[in-house]
Amino acid sequence: MKGILLVLLVGSVVIALVSEQLVRAIAELTGFISLVALILLTKNKTRAKVKFEAEDL
Repeated sequence: MKGILLVLLVGSVVIALVSEQLVRAIAELTGFISLVALILLTKNKTRAKVKFEAEDL
């Protein structure tokens, strides 16, 4: 899942750099949304690891 979001993010940045106006705005929005999703996905996995470590103690 992280890999797909990362590829989407990189692709959106490349499209935003090459294109103009509406396509650029859509690419920037897609990149922003995929970045937020990637951050939230990473935070959720980090919290889950902390919970398992606390239960093992």
